[in-house]
Amino acid sequence: MRVGLMADTHDRIPVIAEFVRLMQEAGVAMLIHAGDYCAPFSLRPIEEASMSLAGVFGKNDGDTQGLLAKATAGTAELFEGPHSFELGGQRILVVHDIGDVILKLNREAGLTILLVEQKLPFARRVASHFHVLEKGRRKAGGPIADLTENVVHEYLSV
Repeated sequence: MRVGLMADTHDRIPVIAEFVRLMQEAGVAMLIHAGDYCAPFSLRPIEEASMSLAGVFGKNDGDTQGLLAKATAGTAELFEGPHSFELGGQRILVVHDIGDVILKLNREAGLTILLVEQKLPFARRVASHFHVLEKGRRKAGGPIADLTENVVHEYLSV
């Protein structure tokens, strides 16, 4: 089965409708949406195409009850994220904000996550420690609070 993936559609009906049309042409039978539909009417193009949809809510989905009502009236299933389900013998995890998931996995499951990230605000939000490597050697590291602008300028700036 071919599956399409979308997220952050933010009520943009013409764009959603065009995406759904392209997915149908490509033989996609199911869509997975990683959140931020925004309003219930944004599900209309998916419903009109009779495509199945599994998705999670995002940070900008204000009317979650309306979205749920619209989803259950059609062929969609919406969940609080993260949400996992089985599809074609594979376990699928749908997440809107991976940073929240990293923090939750660390806090609740005690998992250590190795994160390679180029966006410093995100890394600072989810990391407890950092390491700067150059040619396989550790040049700097420590608690994330020690990742100062001086360290960034010295090792990470171009």
